[in-house]
Amino acid sequence: MIGYVHGTVVRLWEQECLVDVHGIGYRVWIPASTRATLKTGEDALLYTHLQIRDDGWFLYGFATEAEYALHELLCTVTGIGPKVAVGIVAAIRPEDFYTAIRTQNKAVLTNLPGIGKKSAERLLLELKDKVGEWPLDAESADTGHTPAAAGAVAETVAALCQLGYTEAEVGPVVMRLSAEYTDTGRLLTAALHELGKKRGT
Repeated sequence: MIGYVHGTVVRLWEQECLVDVHGIGYRVWIPASTRATLKTGEDALLYTHLQIRDDGWFLYGFATEAEYALHELLCTVTGIGPKVAVGIVAAIRPEDFYTAIRTQNKAVLTNLPGIGKKSAERLLLELKDKVGEWPLDAESADTGHTPAAAGAVAETVAALCQLGYTEAEVGPVVMRLSAEYTDTGRLLTAALHELGKKRGT
């Protein structure tokens, strides 16, 4: 297993990069969040996942241990392969994904690339116990998300659905606003204001 690669970035593409490690070039699939941290000609350290298939070897790389850990967790879910997992990592912050699993927020998951209703249900079922192992204190210190904020997200989504909105419509809005508003009342007010603007009301 290749745990990480550390070398000079010699090429950057939209979803891949080429890293020179002592004269050997490693072609690595990367999420957009990792790509944003890389620059051609500069050194980089990428935590990697190696997939060996009949049609080749594929290396997936991540700039942070948190993104790598999320990718590895996703790969334990039935039907979620490394390529789909890297797309998910590109689309959502690890802490937001864990919050969605804890609060059983299917709407957030179905907005992720490659994830439909059945896949979202499988993620919720297979990861609900594993996500509980994530260090809440460390997560809150890094991102400002707390267990209370996670509860506010679930309550706000439920309240908005009672008002006629769909989970798919409100999920991403509420999750984004929850970084600023941790109280259910204030979060609901902010979400209604933004959703109203989107609907032109």
